[in-house]
Amino acid sequence: MPASTVDKVPLPAPPATSIAGGAGLRLTVYEGGKAAGPPIVFIHGFTGSYLSWERQLFGPLAEEFRLVAYDLRGHGASDKPLDPSSYTDGTLWADDLNAVVRAKQLDRPVLVGW
Repeated sequence: MPASTVDKVPLPAPPATSIAGGAGLRLTVYEGGKAAGPPIVFIHGFTGSYLSWERQLFGPLAEEFRLVAYDLRGHGASDKPLDPSSYTDGTLWADDLNAVVRAKQLDRPVLVGW
């Protein structure tokens, strides 16, 4: 298949779970790859979602690594609190990442952000 056609093929949705993040906010976490592989956590940017990383979740990295992505607070399938302080406190964002690492029992994951 030519590359232009491959990019248009829809990928299956990865398995998703909900966890409690900072201040109990519900976060949606997605996994792909080799369950016993070294973990990589993908963190999308502002206005993104886990879909920013779907090619990584199903690409060549999946043969060797455990791949985890999550929708940040206020994004994708995660909760979207209306209180502005839910977004301005950097500790809450760090607590969200910590919750993902702990809930998924990731040992020394590599963090990839965009």
